[in-house]
Amino acid sequence: MRKSYVLDSANSFAVEFTRCCRKYKSLNIAVAWCGNPNQTLPYKFLENFSGTVKAIVGIAFNHTHPDAIEWFSDIGADIRVFKDDVYLFHPKVYLFRD
Repeated sequence: MRKSYVLDSANSFAVEFTRCCRKYKSLNIAVAWCGNPNQTLPYKFLENFSGTVKAIVGIAFNHTHPDAIEWFSDIGADIRVFKDDVYLFHPKVYLFRD
């Protein structure tokens, strides 16, 4: 059975994200932008994630931090930057799978 969760605070995100990092083997990410890896979620939770990571990252309003792209590359993630004529790419999806 599949379950979906709506996480409405940084704390609920942290608890659920940590649980999923321990339980699942694959993570697909699609986000509008990624902030500084030294200051924002979910980087500290992914440091010990042993599964595969595929990420599509937008550059919404030029908020994606260059160190974020490098950080994902350094952990071996399949990282792609969404750059298109479409100005708005604004998903917030973290899909864990086995």
